Order: sequence, then C-alpha cells, then structure tokens
Amino acid sequence: MPASSAGAGGPANPGASVATLRRAALFAAGIALFAITAIDLARLASERFARVGLDASGIGSPWR
Repeated sequence: MPASSAGAGGPANPGASVATLRRAALFAAGIALFAITAIDLARLASERFARVGLDASGIGSPWR
C-alpha cells in the first residue's frame, strides 16, 4: 500500500482538506450573514409598524 493513501495517517491530498474547510467556513459565514440580515429586517419592520400604529397582526394598536 502506498504511503500517500488516505488510510495511512492522512488524506492523499492535504490541499483538498484546506479547500473543504475554507468552503465550510464561507458557507457558515453566509448563513450567519443571512441570519443577521433577517433579524435586522424584522427589527426595522417592527419599528415601522410601531410608528404607523400597527401591531404585528396588522390591526390598529389601541395604545396609540
């Protein structure tokens, strides 16, 4: 069995592991950015609803 086989202490191509880790890190960063953006948009929408006198259900707020 050749010394560079995947079962002999590591992957045959170490660069592939780095690329996979980089791809996973970029994917995780994208998911985090999406979540932060969604939360921020929800916060802005709730502030706008509060400003025009609507609650989350779209019915006029009795506290205005």
